[in-house]
Amino acid sequence: DLGNSGVRFKDLYLSGGVHLGGTGAANYLSDYEEGTFAPAMTLSTPGTSSFSYLAQTGQYRKVGNIVTFTLELRMNTISYGTGSGGLIINGFPFNFANTGGYGSSLCTIFLAGGAIASGRIPTASGYSNTATLGLAQMISGGAAIALVVSNYNTIQVSGTYITP
Repeated sequence: DLGNSGVRFKDLYLSGGVHLGGTGAANYLSDYEEGTFAPAMTLSTPGTSSFSYLAQTGQYRKVGNIVTFTLELRMNTISYGTGSGGLIINGFPFNFANTGGYGSSLCTIFLAGGAIASGRIPTASGYSNTATLGLAQMISGGAAIALVVSNYNTIQVSGTYITP
């Protein structure tokens, strides 16, 4: 045993990983990282669309192959131009895993000032094997339609995803 309730170590530097709670492979922690990233919004077919920001921030923490993130995009001006398709956010620090569905990501979205009709739920899901998150809104019957964002809206997304 190292330390006790009254005496603790401040920093620990290891040349390899560490086993937490047991000696099996599932208890081996070999990767930990945290940092920031610059999320950027665009359309799935950008055309001449343009997006500018009042604030553009992202933070992440990666433990093993699990990434937890938060991001905020405070929009300034938006021009959809000749762009089409759904809104996406690029710039994530790691790709989303291909789990055979949307199981690689679990996200919560807050949209201040956006156009969400009553009974619709904003949603986000990672695109497999990319660093891209798709935004939509769910309607009755489980169908998804485009999420609409306008000038001066704020989008906050937090979530967890699996990386390959």
